[in-house]
Amino acid sequence: MRTPLFALFSLTLLPFLNPTPAMQNPSGSTSHLAATSTDVDLVTRDQAQVFYYTPLYTDAYELHEVANTLYGNDIATLDGDGEIIDFTTNMLVIGGSRILIYDSREHADQILKLFADLDKPLKQPETEPKVELRADHYKPRYLTAFDVLDALGPFIHAVDSPNGPTVGNDVLNVRMLNQSGIIMMLDTQAHLNEMRAFLDQIDQPAPQVQLTCYVLRGTDQPVSNNLPKELTSNLSSLVPFTGFELASMGTVRTSAGSGNSVSIEMQGKDEQFTLDTRITAFDTAKSGAEVLTMSSCKVMHSYIDFVDPTDVNARAAGKTTQTRTRQLFSTNASINGGEYAVMGATGTDPIFVVLRFSAAK
Repeated sequence: MRTPLFALFSLTLLPFLNPTPAMQNPSGSTSHLAATSTDVDLVTRDQAQVFYYTPLYTDAYELHEVANTLYGNDIATLDGDGEIIDFTTNMLVIGGSRILIYDSREHADQILKLFADLDKPLKQPETEPKVELRADHYKPRYLTAFDVLDALGPFIHAVDSPNGPTVGNDVLNVRMLNQSGIIMMLDTQAHLNEMRAFLDQIDQPAPQVQLTCYVLRGTDQPVSNNLPKELTSNLSSLVPFTGFELASMGTVRTSAGSGNSVSIEMQGKDEQFTLDTRITAFDTAKSGAEVLTMSSCKVMHSYIDFVDPTDVNARAAGKTTQTRTRQLFSTNASINGGEYAVMGATGTDPIFVVLRFSAAK
């Protein structure tokens, strides 16, 4: 049973009330002590001392709890005959702010060292240096402002500034001015430099290509006047015709930027051909070979045809001919620079469409 606080004080004053030194525990009392408690130290009046510790940074009860787990013990006080006269705890919090230690000097030193190691100010978290934000702007040169804003997506983040662009409740470091298309940026100088370097890499003019379309018909004549020999050789290896006639052709210089639409209208004799396509990619291989990839490539054919004799309305209007339009084909394809690529052929009287491109200088 732990002694109440007033008993502990009485025990503390005992050496001063009775200065007669206590005798060591005789061997005959050892068994009696062991039967009393297994966690008891024998302390005589001249061995037991009182110490105080006042925590500066740590709660006294928290320190007491830790120390009591490691060094807590019951002290047995002996009388002059070596008999146990009382038990008391060796540590107690008094006044809520001080810790009283009643133990041998050796044990007390261990407890006091523990208190000194634990009773230290908490390490304050390191405060981040204040970030200096700078404003900058960028005027897109070849890309659209929307493309630039999309490309800057990985760089966009919230910043701590009341003057920055806002999206919802967040203050963001990048925004676009809708009327002018200028990109406004608010960030550290290092981040601004990174975004500038990135925009300089991507905001470049798209490569230019010269795209040429040939519309041909097969013939039994062995001569193909005014046609490149490589073109006719490629066609002859694919279809059973000895020669080819040029129905129409067209050429256009265009940007090879992804998403660019191209349309070529080609007038022939009593007919017209229209090529519509969309460029999806332009790549240059390590070998230097260039590849143009197109999607939704289609060719329309408009021609003059006689009015159906059974068409009463047309006959009544005095029409004998009419214009008809048909789609020859639609495809997605990739072609190599400089090659004559046969895109398709259709009909009993086949019409061949051949494309060729080269990088514009």
